[in-house]
Amino acid sequence: MNEAISSPPYTAPSLPYATPAPKAPRLAPAVWIAIIVLALIFFGGCFMIGIMVTLCPHPFFGGTVGPAPMSVGVVIFLVIMFVVAFACFGGALALLLKGVKTLLALIAP
Repeated sequence: MNEAISSPPYTAPSLPYATPAPKAPRLAPAVWIAIIVLALIFFGGCFMIGIMVTLCPHPFFGGTVGPAPMSVGVVIFLVIMFVVAFACFGGALALLLKGVKTLLALIAP
């Protein structure tokens, strides 16, 4: 007695003015990627200036004294500074390439 009555599902006709608008590419992520790339380049440059000051401090602090002898601690410090500086530059390059690839994919589908 409790049989369900089956009928085909109702499909409403589509309205030409009710179609969803195509999504435009968003600009905010591209702007943030550009800001991050510039910040990474800036920080890498700061690390490189730190290396230059450590190796040859006299142009910055006056005097004509040559570079001081380097101890093991200074060499380790310089190696860490080089690694971090090149990591900043490498990260900036990777983000720049990723951003350009994404931008080209948006422009030419």
